Amino acid sequence: LHVHGRRSTKPSAMSTISHGFKSSKHDFTFGPWKVTSAKTHIMKSKDIERLAEEMHMPSLPEMLFGDNVLRIQHLDGFGIEFNAIDALKRVNNLQHSVQVACAQEWQESRADSEHKDVVKRYDWTYTTDYKGTLLGEDLQIKVSPTSERIDLEKLKAREQIMFFEDVLLFEDELHDHGVSMINVKIRVMPTSFFVLQRFFLRVDGVLIRINDTRLYHEASYKHCLILKCGNTAGKNYMLREFSSRESKVSALQKQLYLDIAQTKHCFWRTSCPARFSVFPVPSHTSAQEELNQVCQWRELRMPKKGRAAVICPEKKEEDMEVAAKHRKTDTARPASPLCFDSPAGLFQSLISPMTADEFFREYWEKKPLLLQRSDPALVSYYQFLFQMSDLKQLCVQGLEYGRDLNVMRCVNGNKLVMNNEGRVKYSQLRKDFNQKKATIQFHQPQRFKDELWHIQERLECFFGSLVGSNVYITPEDSQGLPPHYDDVEVFILQLEGQKHWRLYNPTVPLAREYSTEPEESIGKPTHDIILKAGDLLYFPRGTIHQADTPAGVEHSTHLTLSTYQIMSWGDFVLDVFPGLMMDSMKNDINLRQGLPRNLLTSANTCSEAKKQVCTILRSLAARLEQDEQDLRSSEMRRDFISNRLPPYHLQEEDLSPVGKLPTLEDSVCVRFREHIVLTLEPSPDNTDEAMKLAAFVLHSLRNKRETHMMGSQDHHEEEDDDDEDDDDEEKAVQGLDFPMSHLPALQQLLSGKLLHVADLPLQQDADKLGLVLGLWTQGLLQVC
Repeated sequence: LHVHGRRSTKPSAMSTISHGFKSSKHDFTFGPWKVTSAKTHIMKSKDIERLAEEMHMPSLPEMLFGDNVLRIQHLDGFGIEFNAIDALKRVNNLQHSVQVACAQEWQESRADSEHKDVVKRYDWTYTTDYKGTLLGEDLQIKVSPTSERIDLEKLKAREQIMFFEDVLLFEDELHDHGVSMINVKIRVMPTSFFVLQRFFLRVDGVLIRINDTRLYHEASYKHCLILKCGNTAGKNYMLREFSSRESKVSALQKQLYLDIAQTKHCFWRTSCPARFSVFPVPSHTSAQEELNQVCQWRELRMPKKGRAAVICPEKKEEDMEVAAKHRKTDTARPASPLCFDSPAGLFQSLISPMTADEFFREYWEKKPLLLQRSDPALVSYYQFLFQMSDLKQLCVQGLEYGRDLNVMRCVNGNKLVMNNEGRVKYSQLRKDFNQKKATIQFHQPQRFKDELWHIQERLECFFGSLVGSNVYITPEDSQGLPPHYDDVEVFILQLEGQKHWRLYNPTVPLAREYSTEPEESIGKPTHDIILKAGDLLYFPRGTIHQADTPAGVEHSTHLTLSTYQIMSWGDFVLDVFPGLMMDSMKNDINLRQGLPRNLLTSANTCSEAKKQVCTILRSLAARLEQDEQDLRSSEMRRDFISNRLPPYHLQEEDLSPVGKLPTLEDSVCVRFREHIVLTLEPSPDNTDEAMKLAAFVLHSLRNKRETHMMGSQDHHEEEDDDDEDDDDEEKAVQGLDFPMSHLPALQQLLSGKLLHVADLPLQQDADKLGLVLGLWTQGLLQVC
C-alpha cells in the first residue's frame, strides 16, 4: 500500500517562526521510544503570508503554530510526527466549498452583480485528512491490512499516565462563522501509548465535521515500556485508524438526544478500507454503505530490526457527541502527584519535598519560599489543571467580563482594564491577547475544573479557611499589573511557560488590605526569579510583587491559590468580643452600671474612662484564664461554613438520609465531619429578656460550587481587579439547632467516633432518638 508523507528523520519542516521566539519543549523517553513535543508562538503575519504564497493558497489559518510539533520516534529511526505545515498540505482546494448559512441571501441580494463567481477556488474551512508524517525514509516499512482493533477495555483500565501532552497545530474562527482547528494529544502509560489527532470543523448553522487519526502501541507485558527492555519489549507494530464524520446542523437539530450513543446515526463515517500501521490513502465509501459497517483497520509494520509498532485506535461512541455551539472534550487526567487521602497529606504533597513542619516553622507568614521541580509527571499534571486551550471551551459556557474574567495590562506603571461589555467571545479574547498583549485573569476556575475543586476543598479542610484561586495567562514580553501587595497568603503554581517574578520587602507586613505601590518607592527586589512549569512559589500577605512573561516565551499560565484573608488574631477577637461581653454583663453588675454623666461629650474624663476600660478587660481576662467564660466565635465560623466548597463530587443522593433509620440499639457515626461546625449562639426561640443559647450544627453539604468565592470578585488575588461588589446578600447557612442540654452528646458525635445511640449523654431516650434522627435526615449521620 502507498504511504503518504514519508520523510527523513530530521524535523519535517524548516522553522517558520521568526528568530527570537523560544519554544516550550518536552522530551520523554520510555524503552526504545522517545516523545518530543514543542509548542511556541503563533506565526507572525509576514511569515504566514510568505508561507501562503509558497503553498499557493490565498490565505492560511489566522492562528497557525508553524513550529508546534509532536514527534514519536523509535531508537532505530522509525517514527511519526504531527505538524501544522504538513497538515495544511493535505487541504483539498479542488473540492466543493462549504457555504456559510447566509450565502443564499447574499447571492440573492447581488443578483445583478457581474462579480459573483469565485476567482480562485480554495477550501476556506482548511479541512484536512492529514494522518501524520512518517519519519525514517531509509527504512523498509511494511504496510499490511488487518482486522485487529484496539482493546478498549485496556484503554479504560486505571493506569498511571506517565506523560501527557496536547499540541495545537492551527485554529481559525472562519471570519466569525464557526471554527476550524486541529490538535494532537498523546498519553503514555506503563504498558502502551495512545495518540489522538482531531480536525474539528463547525460552520455555524451549516455543518459539523470531524476527522480523527488514532495511533496505538501496546507492550507485551506490564511495565516493559518503562523498564527499557529494548527490542524485546512489546508488540512489533503500531495500529492506526483514520475516520471522517460529518453531519448537517439541521439533521442534528431534529432530535433531542439524551444518550451519546443515540447520535451515532447522525454522522456520515468514512474510514480507511484496511489497516496499516502508519498512514493509508483514504478510500471514501458512501454514507449509506458505511452507515452500518464496522470501520476496518490498517497496520503499518516496522522493520524487524526495530521490532514493530501499531497505529490504530478504535472509534468510541463518546467521540460522536458533537454540539453545534458547545463542544466539550475532556482531557485525560494524568497521574496525580498529590495525595488526597487527607487534608494534611494534600498540603504535604503540594509543597514536597519540604515538610509541612519546616514550612510553618520557617516560612509561613515570615518569608517567601521557592520550590523548583522538573519532574515530567508533575509538569504534565500542572498543565492538566488549566491551560490556554481551555479558554475556548469555557467561553461557550456564557462567561462574562468582570464576573468570570478580566482582560488587563500594565501600562506606564498603571493597570489598564480592557474588558468589553457582556459575554466573552473567544475570538475577541485571542485578539486582545495576541495583538494588545493583554493578560487574561480567570476568576475561580474551580467552578469549572473538577481537579481544582478537589484540591481547594482539601486545602479548606486543612487550613480551616476559605481558599480561592485565579488563573493568569500573560503573553510574551508583557505584564498584567503594577507592583502591589495582597491581604492573603499566596501559593503560585506555574502551569505553562515561564514567569519572571520580583519580590520586595513589605511596607505593611501581614497586610489586611490590597494596595498598589509606585515603582520608585519599593527599592530593589529581595527575590528575582523565573518560574518554570512545575515550580511553586509562596509568599506571605503584604509581600510586594510584580510579574511578567519574559521575551522569547510564548505565554505564561499560572494558578494562584490564596487563603487566610481576615484570619488574624485581631479578627478573631473582634468576632468573639461581643459575645464575651454580653455573657459577662449577665453575671457582673459592675458592667451594667451606667456611664458617668457627660462622658460622651466631655474630653476631661477620657483618662478616667481608660482606667475603667482597663479594669473591665483585666476582669474579662481573669474570667477566661479561670475557665469561667467561653469564647463564642459565630460570625467567622458562619462565614467559613456558608461560603466554602461542598465536599468533592458530592452527588444529590448524598444529601438524603443514608441507610436504615437509627434506633436505640444501633451504633452511629457522623458523615462529612470536616464539613460540619458546632457553634453556640442565641436561641431563635428567645422570648424573654434573658438571652438563652442554643447549640447549632452547621454544614456545607448544600453549598454551591458554582458560586464559590464569587461574592466580592476576589480583589485580594495577586493580580486581581479592584472593582468588586460588596453588596452581595449573605448566604443562608444550612444546619440544625438543639437545646444546650444536647451539647455534650453533639460533641461526642462530632468527634468522629463510633457511638451507641443508647449511650449518648442524654437522660431521655426520646431526646437521644430525636438528636440522631435530626442529623440523619440532614445526611450528616448514618448507622455503622
